[in-house]
Amino acid sequence: MKKMVAVVFLMLACLAFSQDFRSVTWGMSVAEVIQIEGEDFIYKDTTDSLFYERFLLDHPCLLVYLFYEDELYYGSYRFEKADLYDRLGRALTEKYGEPTYPPNTWEIGERTLISVGMDSSSTVLTYSDTQFQFPEDIYKEEKKRDAEEL
Repeated sequence: MKKMVAVVFLMLACLAFSQDFRSVTWGMSVAEVIQIEGEDFIYKDTTDSLFYERFLLDHPCLLVYLFYEDELYYGSYRFEKADLYDRLGRALTEKYGEPTYPPNTWEIGERTLISVGMDSSSTVLTYSDTQFQFPEDIYKEEKKRDAEEL
């Protein structure tokens, strides 16, 4: 019985300290992310976003954190190289198995969606909180703005 209680306690402790992206968890505030990531950000928008210069897989990248009402819901790495798409896809497949949503999206755990995308000049690796939903009015504004840009 004591072993069973110890195992359950250990499992709950691991869940409590799990990380969703880098060393942070979804829902953290800007201040909490800065405390973990550091104050060397290159851009900060009060409670909406943080940008850092970092390296991943030995390549320089822009690390982006996005927040809604001071709660983290998105993180990404933007590489100024389009040729990293295949390498990132292989690394994610090796770590997590075949994509949940082929060809380039993995659902990890209960709350994290990871995607790899590219355009002619860059590759983007994104992590997002699957439980986050924009309020309807903001979603409609985003869709309207996207349609106007086309």
